[in-house]
Amino acid sequence: MMSLPESTSNNSTDQKQSIVLVDDDDIIRLVMQGYLKDIYHVHSFSNAADALTFLSNQNNSVDLILSDINMPETDGLTLRRALNDFEHLEAIPFIFLTGSSENDLRQKARALGIDDFITKPVLRAELLEAIQPTLRRRAQVATALSRMLDEQVTKSLRPSLPSQLRGFDSFMESQEASAGGGDLVLHIPHKDFDYVIIADVMGHGVEAKFFAHAYAGYIYGLMRSFSDTLSPEGFLERLNKAIYDDSLLEKSMLTVCIAQVFSDGRVLVAAAGHPAPLVATKGRVYELNCNGMLLGAVEHTKYEAVYVDLSQGGRLLMFSDGLIELPTMLEEPDKVYQDVAKILAEHENNSMDLLQIELKNYYSNACAEEGLRDDVTYVALSQNRIENKKANIYQECKRLF
Repeated sequence: MMSLPESTSNNSTDQKQSIVLVDDDDIIRLVMQGYLKDIYHVHSFSNAADALTFLSNQNNSVDLILSDINMPETDGLTLRRALNDFEHLEAIPFIFLTGSSENDLRQKARALGIDDFITKPVLRAELLEAIQPTLRRRAQVATALSRMLDEQVTKSLRPSLPSQLRGFDSFMESQEASAGGGDLVLHIPHKDFDYVIIADVMGHGVEAKFFAHAYAGYIYGLMRSFSDTLSPEGFLERLNKAIYDDSLLEKSMLTVCIAQVFSDGRVLVAAAGHPAPLVATKGRVYELNCNGMLLGAVEHTKYEAVYVDLSQGGRLLMFSDGLIELPTMLEEPDKVYQDVAKILAEHENNSMDLLQIELKNYYSNACAEEGLRDDVTYVALSQNRIENKKANIYQECKRLF
């Protein structure tokens, strides 16, 4: 009969690290539990088979394993080898307990890639001196790997946008609340139009970046596969289906706003679960009613695009929800829309550089004391009327050379 683990903890809600202890000697096991229970969660087992059953369950969090070597039926060496069959257990720190002084046995154990040996009988100070440096080293390695991954993925996902596209002036601002932000800005040009996409992967840290990286690949693949026929709403419908069908991507949440930009000043805009874009034209600012259901919620969802004509001037602003979740605006998020709309209206006829400065000052001042709660990313497009006019001047003229 399988025995349940003897777990020791004074508080099940604290942040103690978790240790699995395996020893067939009841007295030694109880003594070591007494040594460790005030510092760690201890899951105690009298045999290797029961310990392996517990360890193989990925829902059980384990930071270190302490195991006797000489045990009946399944010994500690066999337990250590068995851990290699489970990816989530291969890197768990492992310390052997042994009353044997045989060099041959120790060499076999070291060949399995363990972290340390402790010779029985074990003193409390000796036990802690072996465990604590091992756990510190594991944390250091994990932090270093996380930092390397974060830097590499951050570099590949850093948002960028050309200053001009299809006769439009454009700018983009993006600031991460913490390492590992999940905001994306993609510019995908085609023969007759350009796509500008702003997306927000919910969450923070390396996990958000991982999903942002995966989504970037999905989006590029969709755009390249259906470049001539994919409308903004069609793109969202296909992306929705892809997320719904993908067991990995469905574990995260994504909001998207997409603009299809034409050189004559037309823009088609569609969104899914994303803050409504704003349009400033002729001294007025409008909130575009183009938002659809969150991606991946149901298998088949219809989205609608809104037509915007900026051929005679005007500006389009798309942004992530970080801009409307500023620390000073949590109790009145609608005020953010009003403030940003006012900035757009006041600078409709000013340079894009000045608009960019005013928007940056706005969210910087709002976050001066408490910092950002979420990544802030926004994209602005403005019809370059001089460039558009040049194109029209020669449209009806005969080309001489």
